[in-house]
Amino acid sequence: MCLYGGTFDPPHYGHLYPLQQTADLLGIKRISLVPSHIPALKHGVSSTAHRVAMTTLLAEEDERMSVNLIEVNNNKTSYTVDT
Repeated sequence: MCLYGGTFDPPHYGHLYPLQQTADLLGIKRISLVPSHIPALKHGVSSTAHRVAMTTLLAEEDERMSVNLIEVNNNKTSYTVDT
């Protein structure tokens, strides 16, 4: 399994293609996209709900992908080290 976090504002093919290529190369069967709730380094981003909805659409592009709401459910600033 692979965890891939980010603001995803918006999610785009620059997220999708490298993930797919890496998963193919390493034989990764599951990829969890982890949208941040309150990004530590970005300000003025779209609402969390909107970014989750956009990330869900991205996940539909590849059956290996799903959205993981661990950072959203924490309801605090998102830091990779905590996740």
